Amino acid sequence: MPPTPSTPLRRWVSIACGLYALFLAIRVIYVSSNPILSYIVAGGFLLLSLGLLQNKIWAQRCTVCLLLLAIFVVTFGVINPYTAGDMMMQGKDPSLPKLLAWIIPLDIGLLCLAWLLDPPRKNNKR
Repeated sequence: MPPTPSTPLRRWVSIACGLYALFLAIRVIYVSSNPILSYIVAGGFLLLSLGLLQNKIWAQRCTVCLLLLAIFVVTFGVINPYTAGDMMMQGKDPSLPKLLAWIIPLDIGLLCLAWLLDPPRKNNKR
C-alpha cells in the first residue's frame, strides 16, 4: 500500500506518534513481568511504529482507534462510582470539577491528534 498523501503537520504528527510507539515497544519489554506477552505487545508496537514512520494509512488508522479507545478509558475510568468510593474511603471529597479540569483538555487533545492523523474525507461517495 503506498504512503498516504499528507500535509507537513500530519507527517510530523505521524512521526511523533511513531517515535512514541517505538518508546512504548522498548518500555514494555523492560517493565513487564511476563516475557512472552511483553514480546508480543512490543512487536505490535514496533510494527505500528514502523508503519507510522513510513506514513502508512493502516498504521494511522490503528493509531486513531487506539487514541479513541484511550479517550473512552480515561473518561469512564476516572468518572465512575468505584473511583468516588475509593476517594471517600481516603477521606477526600470526590470533586467532579477537579476531575473535569484535566479530563476535558486531555480528551480534546487526543481528539485533535486523532483528527490530524485521519482527517475526514472530502468526497463522501455512498
